Amino acid sequence: MKVEVARSDKFKALVGAIALAIAVAVLVPPAVEAATQKIKGTVTAKVKDTRGGNINSKSIADQGLFDAPGSSGALDVRTFGAGNGFLAGANCLAPGSGNVAVVPGGSVITGIIITGTDANVDVQANALGGGVPVILQFETTPDNANVAFSLGNGLKATGQIRFTCTGADGQVAIIGQSN
Repeated sequence: MKVEVARSDKFKALVGAIALAIAVAVLVPPAVEAATQKIKGTVTAKVKDTRGGNINSKSIADQGLFDAPGSSGALDVRTFGAGNGFLAGANCLAPGSGNVAVVPGGSVITGIIITGTDANVDVQANALGGGVPVILQFETTPDNANVAFSLGNGLKATGQIRFTCTGADGQVAIIGQSN
């Protein structure tokens, strides 16, 4: 069976389809926009992390011995991958307090760098108590004159950590974020 459709009916169907498309294009955006809400001004909102805990915001003070700039309103999220500043340093040939690098409690150590051809570095942590024992020892030699340690996520010092450098030639530098 063959059905013939008049040319005028085809034209009416085309015009109807175009009119319907224009109506949809004109009416849909206001309906979508009505589903959103615009807020102007300052808003205080509690934000939760993926585990349901609060995310705080506070200013972060200048960091390190050279006062690397902090932030006046950063989210309270800390990353320690590259450190943030120079925390302490010592020279093996500086007797007395010059050969001791002290990192205060609350700081986060992200790197330790030791250079020289004859450096011995003893690490002591007050948090361990018991007369502040030596917990780590590092050394450089003429064959291994540079020693570097990266602590990717950082080591938070719960108490003071002391790096005592002795030997004929050497320096130690501690990198991280101060409290």
